[in-house]
Amino acid sequence: MHQHQTRRRRTRHLLGAVLATVLVVASVPASALGSAPARGVPAPSHLSPSGTVSTHTPTLSWKRAKHAERYQVQADDSSGFASPLLDVTTTNRRLVPTVALPTGTVRWRVRAVASSGRASGWRSASFKVSETAAPAPIAPVEGAALPQPAKPALLSWAPVRGATGYDVEIDSDGDWVDATAYSSPGPELQVPVPQAPQQWSWRVRAELGGGNVSLWSAGSTYEILPLDAVRIDPSMSTTTLTDVALKWLPVPGATRYELQVGLDRDFTQPVETRTVTGTRYSPPTTYDNDQYFWRVRAIDPAGTKAPWPAEPFQVQRNWPERPQLLYPPDSVAPAVSDDFYYQWTPVPHASSYQLRVGTDPNFSPGTFEVCATAQTTYTAGYRGDRCMPGQGQTYYWEVRALDAPRNAPVEGIYSEIHRFAYDSGKVRQVAPTEGAAVATPALRWEAATDAVAYYVEVKNAVSTVVAKTTTNSLSWTPEGKALDATKGPFSWTVQSIDDNGSYSPLYSGSTFSLAGAPPTSGAAPLTPLVGPDGESSLRFPCLTWEPMDGATSYRLRLKVHGADYWDPATTSRINTASYAYPSATDTGDHYLSAGSYDWQVQAYGANGALLSTGPIGTFTIAELGAVTGQRIALDGLALDSGAACNAALPATVTDDFICTGVPATPVLDWTPVAGAGFYMVYLANDRELTNRVYGDTIHATAGSRWTPRSLMDPSQLADNQAGQSYYWIIRPCKTESVCAPDPISTHAAATNAFRKISPSPELVAPGANPSNTCTDTTTVSGAVCSDDIALSWADYYDTNQKTSYPPAQSGAPTSSQTAQRYLVQVATSDTFTTLVDSREVDQTTYTAFDRTWPEGLLYWRVQAIDDEDNHLKWSAPATFTKQSDVVTLTRPTAGAKVGGSSPFVWEAHDGAASYQLEVYRGDDATFSPANKVLGVTTKLVAYNWSRFLPAATSAYRWRVRWTDAGGHVGAWADSGRFFVQRGGVGLASPKKGATVRGDEALFKWQSTPSASSYRVDLRNRTTGSSLWVQTPGLSWAPTSTLDKGRWTWQVTAYDPSGGSLGTSAKRGFRVKR
Repeated sequence: MHQHQTRRRRTRHLLGAVLATVLVVASVPASALGSAPARGVPAPSHLSPSGTVSTHTPTLSWKRAKHAERYQVQADDSSGFASPLLDVTTTNRRLVPTVALPTGTVRWRVRAVASSGRASGWRSASFKVSETAAPAPIAPVEGAALPQPAKPALLSWAPVRGATGYDVEIDSDGDWVDATAYSSPGPELQVPVPQAPQQWSWRVRAELGGGNVSLWSAGSTYEILPLDAVRIDPSMSTTTLTDVALKWLPVPGATRYELQVGLDRDFTQPVETRTVTGTRYSPPTTYDNDQYFWRVRAIDPAGTKAPWPAEPFQVQRNWPERPQLLYPPDSVAPAVSDDFYYQWTPVPHASSYQLRVGTDPNFSPGTFEVCATAQTTYTAGYRGDRCMPGQGQTYYWEVRALDAPRNAPVEGIYSEIHRFAYDSGKVRQVAPTEGAAVATPALRWEAATDAVAYYVEVKNAVSTVVAKTTTNSLSWTPEGKALDATKGPFSWTVQSIDDNGSYSPLYSGSTFSLAGAPPTSGAAPLTPLVGPDGESSLRFPCLTWEPMDGATSYRLRLKVHGADYWDPATTSRINTASYAYPSATDTGDHYLSAGSYDWQVQAYGANGALLSTGPIGTFTIAELGAVTGQRIALDGLALDSGAACNAALPATVTDDFICTGVPATPVLDWTPVAGAGFYMVYLANDRELTNRVYGDTIHATAGSRWTPRSLMDPSQLADNQAGQSYYWIIRPCKTESVCAPDPISTHAAATNAFRKISPSPELVAPGANPSNTCTDTTTVSGAVCSDDIALSWADYYDTNQKTSYPPAQSGAPTSSQTAQRYLVQVATSDTFTTLVDSREVDQTTYTAFDRTWPEGLLYWRVQAIDDEDNHLKWSAPATFTKQSDVVTLTRPTAGAKVGGSSPFVWEAHDGAASYQLEVYRGDDATFSPANKVLGVTTKLVAYNWSRFLPAATSAYRWRVRWTDAGGHVGAWADSGRFFVQRGGVGLASPKKGATVRGDEALFKWQSTPSASSYRVDLRNRTTGSSLWVQTPGLSWAPTSTLDKGRWTWQVTAYDPSGGSLGTSAKRGFRVKR
């Protein structure tokens, strides 16, 4: 009840405002009229209506009073008329309100007013304005199920005459407590927002002007159905995949999809949950080898998620490829020697490889070592290398691929197990010769390749070790007491020791016996003699001197040639050792540095007293020779077969002296240097080695072959940029502390150079991917594709397998380089300055899953990234045009004639998040902004404007385009064309040519559909004067007397938005006094 009272107050204000603007009303304020009834002016009689009326603008009439010039009419909803709803003065005996009177009892009164201004008493009556019947719902039919997105809730009802609009309430439970209210100008309403899938109740009432409303309709219901369940793409015919690409069919109305992947069908062990904008998904980081369950559900533009499918889909991630072992051969005899390395075949998808080497074929715990590399050649012998085998025993090895960047990497299948034995070779013993009888046991042997030190052992006739040492030299005379000659013959063995402490096999030794006295040269005792190593040697020479009678032991002192002071006793072993024989060799490495050294022998007697000091002798230690034979190749077998580049740098460098076009990190190789124990590898970006690849870390190897491994940083080399190269030099060393001169920061230090340029990824034509819909299926560039576009390229393994090096050599091996992952870029120009997408992926296909791409010409390219995170060479850019289907318009159909509030309807577009609707007047096919009458964005496939489109003789044009979840718009649909039909107004009375009194005129017309008001225009054809009035009713009585003459009248109907619905023909009539 409070609501109706509020509306009545509002009606009073509206009535006052409207009446004040009616030009034809001759109003006389009540204060100007006599307050007491005038004598001789009777009150009007026969007031009508006085019962129940069904219109809010009833015709009030009365019988004229004698002597009355005019009448004052008041209406109110209270008997006191304190604030009348209506207060009008008229010369007519009828009055039709030009605003709607309220529902309920209305009291009204009229009195006559004489020309003198005196008024009669009031004559009163009352009537009741009945409530207007509720609009009758038409659609959806009761309980209708509306599939989405094709059938959003488009509500319609029977129109109510004179309605200025409609109120609609929609509620989730039908109690109307928390209902959502909408308004509509006409008898249709498109619910403007997506609704959750459930049952909804709705009701409608008409707005009748002046705050009046009709009854509410009875509640009606409809059900919004959820989006369809996701169905798997038929192209996923196999459930076992290496490259995981999950695909499903688009669901109409879905803007995005929610994807879940788990290890069980109940998803209690989730792997990942993603929101995906398209209908394909490949994980940026690949899955481990396992069985996976996955499910997808659609998400509508409002963010409402459809139910999960009843059963999840399944997929098995499987990586069956495994390496084939190539070197060493699968055999324990003959043993392999230097250069020692491991090599195997590359595996697609591998980021790196794991090598296991051990002494047990079953790789039992504690019996094997594990190493890793990104190459397919592992050059054993790195300093601290756990995979460098011991010598003279059987080893077993296997390799598996690892697929990163997953943490931990996906583990591949191990290769077959091979076995081998390694032997760097027997050390050749020089003296004493086999079975010789000697007075001095000065043991000598030849240098072994890449040996840092040697282990020497002397046994007596019963195989008891009587002397042993580890020495950096190539000779040794037992120290301390002399060997007991009676315990002979003696046997002696030598084993080489490499930089990693690995001993060569223990072969059977050579024998000798002790007999006689040391030979003399005739020189004075203790005189240095020319030893068997001559004047110069790479290692410490075997020093000999003239023996001294009576001496029981000898000691030596040494110094740098020409120095004033002898070296301290702590300098090396030879400075403190005592010798029973006139022969000595230092076992340390202090005196291995190149240069000349002075030495002197002191003889001691049995009591330890110094007997004599001999003259000074000199010996020279030679510098190691320069490294020669430098070359590079892609793997170890290529080096063995000679498929290598051996270009060396001259003083002036040109590309002719650089190994160019190297497609992968190469293996460096060189000829072993005589006397070298190991090698230091220098790799830099400049020839002077000031910009070193490994900084202050200098990598060393016990062999003469080297390539990076996984423990190094970097483990793979980045591609050189234009004109740049890698420069390298090998520095030989005798021992840890004795090396050839340091090449760092010296002019033109590097001896060799190579330029690494990886092959470009090979792009696959978009049309060749069956996931795409393209106009071109063969060319890499130029295809026109629609909707979700999958970009594909060849696996980098396959690309590298087509790339051999050196390219001009017959039988040259192909590159084994693989990619850990790829960088895919999509841009709007070939400069790639404005990126649409940039994504690192782990597979050879990519469909954007967290964004969308704009329509139009797009450029794309791919870059491989290796296990070291080096971004390799870009592919050549390619193009495609994204041209998705346009929206199909449904209603109004071409050329249709519709009402001004008719909704616009179109078909759903896959992936649309919203739609843009535009309407243009004037049949404007150019869509000029000046003619645009409506521009709106909606998430639904229908739109009902809150205003009426004005009726017009020319057509309207309308068009729609879709916007995806990323805000990218599609192309406009072909425009639709329709007419908002103009209606006529049917005039009722006065009839054509009728004659009426000037103070008795009453004009009536017929109702026009959707009209909320009418304008009546009168024109005096005799005088040219005119007047008009706006009214919601279907009749009108002028309040001033019409002048005598010929008149025309005409009525125009208006919709609630103020647009003209049509105009009647002009009708003539005569006015008499």
